[in-house]
Amino acid sequence: MVKTLTTTLFFLVIVISVTTAQHQYATSEDSDPEATALLELMDQFLMKSERIQAAFVMTINIPGEEVIVNEGTFEQDGAKYLIDIENYRIICDGILRWVYIADLNEVNIYDATEGEGPSTPMDFLQIYRSQDFVYRISEEVVGYNERSIEFKPLDQYSDYVKVRLTLKEDTGSPVRIELFEKGGGRTDLQITRIAEASSFPKDHFVFAPAAYPDIHVEDLRID
Repeated sequence: MVKTLTTTLFFLVIVISVTTAQHQYATSEDSDPEATALLELMDQFLMKSERIQAAFVMTINIPGEEVIVNEGTFEQDGAKYLIDIENYRIICDGILRWVYIADLNEVNIYDATEGEGPSTPMDFLQIYRSQDFVYRISEEVVGYNERSIEFKPLDQYSDYVKVRLTLKEDTGSPVRIELFEKGGGRTDLQITRIAEASSFPKDHFVFAPAAYPDIHVEDLRID
């Protein structure tokens, strides 16, 4: 269960790879201009400040397993970010990324840029600029003043069936991200609050192992 939650969280907010749409959407040039306009509005919303604070509820539904529901918070200052969710704390200072697992009293250390995909969680929202994806406005019925956009990876070997991003139609503020797996699994991240932050304390985005007695430190950086 620990592995499932950790893998899903990172894949969703850091190295997200997305999917589906109508079969006639075959290249990035086929993407929906109306969806592009809405995504550009989202850009304007997120670029108002480098410092962002958000709260979310993440639901993981895997066939045959108990549904997992966790509340979390997210803070970002440029390339630095902090994610708190249930048993996990993920901190990045722009150079290193620490993943702390509370019930194991263990922290794993990675290079901040290790792996493919965006360098910060909010950067994944820029996937529409990539030539590797196609997207369109979804016909899914959502809430008042909201529109959904569905993404499809052009890689036929993707493990995922669909990713749906829901935004406020008037401001471009992200509201919800849904990730659908080919095996039937589904992750739903609802953003309950997102706002500009004025400032963060010094060393807010640094993990201090000394503050955790008897902590096990696993350095997984690639030399």
